[in-house]
Amino acid sequence: MSNNWIRSVGGHDYVAQMQLKTEKKGLIDGLKQTSKDCINNSISTNEPLYDWSEGVSSLLQILESILTHKLKSSQSSWTLIERLKASTNKDYREQISVINTLSDVQSPLGKTRAWLRLSLNQRSLY
Repeated sequence: MSNNWIRSVGGHDYVAQMQLKTEKKGLIDGLKQTSKDCINNSISTNEPLYDWSEGVSSLLQILESILTHKLKSSQSSWTLIERLKASTNKDYREQISVINTLSDVQSPLGKTRAWLRLSLNQRSLY
């Protein structure tokens, strides 16, 4: 982008704001589409959704992207999830405790993924 174009539309803040808006719309559209795909797959096969079901991996990736959208690089989505722990219900606090005790899941990204799966399985992601 040329500096003339940036100045004519309102500077770097405006451009950054428009890029975030476009990213947000893309994430929401992706979530809608992958949700529809998962539901249609479940209906057409007459089976519940599993980790290996078609579209579930994409759905989890979109949810993860939504959680990390606009976070600073020094933050992780797991840090955000843990901060919410004190202000939510008992079931949520128990989920966080379960994830923190998993010996195979050490990284913040792994913990976020485990929490997403656990929340979806318990139907508590609302």
